[in-house]
Amino acid sequence: MALKVSIKRMYPYEGEGNIKAFFDVKCSMGGRVFGFNDLKLIKSENTGLFVGHPSKAGSQEGEFFDYSYTDGKSKQDIQRAAIAAYNKKLKEKTSATAQAS
Repeated sequence: MALKVSIKRMYPYEGEGNIKAFFDVKCSMGGRVFGFNDLKLIKSENTGLFVGHPSKAGSQEGEFFDYSYTDGKSKQDIQRAAIAAYNKKLKEKTSATAQAS
């Protein structure tokens, strides 16, 4: 059974740093439905775009811990859907800007 992934909300972020978007995802498989909120799409110079899970600060400075987890295959499926949704949002924004000009 394949994991079905749908991006419920995608908010591109244009601030400083490596975060490119925030998003929520809904997943279903075998009649079970679950989701994650406040995921981040992050750009790395080495690996390109990847999904970052919500995290909380640890006791040491610069230390963070994810408070949600997905296995590698599920994370790839979510990442693929998130990148596609992000690129679609960017294309819509570019198109809207061009039409407004």
